[in-house]
Amino acid sequence: MLTKTVVCGRLEATFCSLGASLYNLKFDGIEMLSTFASIEDFLSVESGYHGRIIAPIPGRREKPILLDGKPLVVEPNEGSVLAHGNTLGPSFKECPFEIVETEEETRVEFEFPLDIGKRIGKVVYALSRNEPRLEVRMSAPSLPKGPFSMAFHPYFCLGETSCLNLWLKFDSDKVATYDSRLVPQSYEKPAKWQDFSKGKLLGDAIKEGEAVGANGLDHCFHVLGPIELSGPKARMSIELSTGFAQLYSENFPAKGPLSLGQGHPKYAGIAIEPISDLVAASKSVEAGEDEPYQNFSVFRFERA
Repeated sequence: MLTKTVVCGRLEATFCSLGASLYNLKFDGIEMLSTFASIEDFLSVESGYHGRIIAPIPGRREKPILLDGKPLVVEPNEGSVLAHGNTLGPSFKECPFEIVETEEETRVEFEFPLDIGKRIGKVVYALSRNEPRLEVRMSAPSLPKGPFSMAFHPYFCLGETSCLNLWLKFDSDKVATYDSRLVPQSYEKPAKWQDFSKGKLLGDAIKEGEAVGANGLDHCFHVLGPIELSGPKARMSIELSTGFAQLYSENFPAKGPLSLGQGHPKYAGIAIEPISDLVAASKSVEAGEDEPYQNFSVFRFERA
């Protein structure tokens, strides 16, 4: 397992070869990610996928997958449900990488095993020299149509010890519904507590959700335009090519103390995960023909 810290302009990022992960990200010295104080805790299978690349099956599903007419062997890891491609999947495998320097950016380029035959994906983190911007590019020359995709799973805190005081704003026309095992079922119009079109504090939204029986955010939204997240120290905007984002307010904290000095409280960070259409993926049973795959996300930072 290798780690590498890269400084580019106003950003400092630490990467890990296990799962092509982003362990930490600092903007003007402020920690943007909710991450672990210990790299050992970060690397644990109980880490809650902080900063990991997830593939080839982000999200949760229970239905088997047919690939070339034969069942693809995937082991359930949450009761009868497969979550995030299995804890023994690519998110916890060594990914070789190299660093490429240009006049415009520093790129950290990973090879990423997709665990579907011999197919290999690529993950590129590109840090801009000219502005505080991180672009995450994921691709594969060949990936079967259907349930397969790649996703990035960072938890943001913007220098705060809790996400409850962060302001979130984005437009969405539909949000996924789930069964009791958190397997996506369908889409519906966002409820009042899930409506961030005018912006609101995450703490207020979560409190509104608790009043109607929800336990924080753990939902896939169809996103229309950028996502904006603001705190007392910094602001961030996210543009994503996938059209969907999974938001998770760390309702069930992973184990291990965090880097900002707190233990690991509930709602320590907010995971904003650029992801594919989870409902369609969970209902897809038979994989189709191979085709080139790619998605990208752009994260921009500024001081509050």
